Amino acid sequence: MKHLNFILLFCIAFYTSVFAQNNIRPTLCHIAFATDNFADTPYRLSIKGDIVGELPKFKTYELISFEGQWAKVRYMGTECYIARNRVETVDKPEFVCSPWVRNWFSYKYPYIGLVGEWEGVADDWTKPLTREEAAEIIVNDFFGRIYSAWEMKHVLKPAVKTGGNRLITDSNGGNEHKLAVWGIVPPGKFNPKGKITYQEITSWFIKLISYNIKYMREGAGKALTKEDFAKFGIGGDTKLNALCTKEQLMVLCDKVFLWYSDQEFKKQSNYKVEDCQDGCNIVNTGVYYIKTYLGNKPNQPYLIVNNRGTVELSNSKKQKYKITFIKHSLNYDSNLMKIYTIQTMDGKYVGIPGITVSGKNATIQNNEFLWEISSGISEDYQFTNTITDPNNIHQVLNASGWNLSDNTPIISWYWNLGTGTDNNNCKFIFVKLE
Repeated sequence: MKHLNFILLFCIAFYTSVFAQNNIRPTLCHIAFATDNFADTPYRLSIKGDIVGELPKFKTYELISFEGQWAKVRYMGTECYIARNRVETVDKPEFVCSPWVRNWFSYKYPYIGLVGEWEGVADDWTKPLTREEAAEIIVNDFFGRIYSAWEMKHVLKPAVKTGGNRLITDSNGGNEHKLAVWGIVPPGKFNPKGKITYQEITSWFIKLISYNIKYMREGAGKALTKEDFAKFGIGGDTKLNALCTKEQLMVLCDKVFLWYSDQEFKKQSNYKVEDCQDGCNIVNTGVYYIKTYLGNKPNQPYLIVNNRGTVELSNSKKQKYKITFIKHSLNYDSNLMKIYTIQTMDGKYVGIPGITVSGKNATIQNNEFLWEISSGISEDYQFTNTITDPNNIHQVLNASGWNLSDNTPIISWYWNLGTGTDNNNCKFIFVKLE
């Protein structure tokens, strides 16, 4: 009997221990400050290592350990070191949500708590929204990405005449009034404290896109349909009378904005080859030469792949690259990124092996590698582009050491807050061939 009791106690202890291990919540910290002379807070992969990138401020992270004057935190699956005085420990995450939302918002929030794992979190994204909360989110987090606050106030045309009066009679909220002026909701009572259904939220998006086409795009543009929403893969209850939750609307704001950006890109990138001989304002799918902006126009060195498989400059050779637009994406500031692949004509991908850090040479590889290519204009009004790792927007390709000579390697480098001409070695010219 004693033997059986011992076995029973051992089993209970074992399973209790395993259960506890599987339910241990991580220690969390919050980056409460930006670092002087940085947009955010610089991080390293080791205590004595070089700066690799920056962690977004005012966000919550999993704290792994304190090591002297350093804090080790987890960011996008990587262990990073930041100055200890930049962080303060917290006892809960900023908000909790469902697992499907955690996957989507991993680009923006370093640590996301799941509902049921944390108690006492005030911002529960799984709860239904009120109508006034929904109005605030859709106006600011969706339409506010297309038009600035100033444009909303001074540029956007009214769809409904106001006569100088408020159209919403039971709320003083500015967002509800804007929706009424744009014809998204009817004038009169808005019922701001009432709940809103998922179907009504989708109708607001459809009407906003229709308003934009009619009043701001002079009839140009593609309508948003119910079939598009079916492709967005929104989780939770989306049946006819289901109440819309905050997590559903937050993801919808992202998904509809990305959809809208795709439609805009299709219109903007439809230009002729002969218009891109001195560089492209917007890079679309095609075949290009790529050259550095450094040097005397139009004789700047070209990017080629040497016999070792690394990318370098050449003043006497040119090489064609196939550029393919893949998708739009969002960085941790919710800013839009255009994502591409760069391939040699035999199908090899230009990429960075392993984790992108300063000094690594761009090489060709078999596995797909994604780049953000963003357009801009130089001080001499030439169209230029930067090539950035979308997983670390501070790692930018450049001509090493500002050199123009043959065999100068094209490397990734940590880029901080430079202004003016001090990032010219990070600029490239895409010459479209076909």
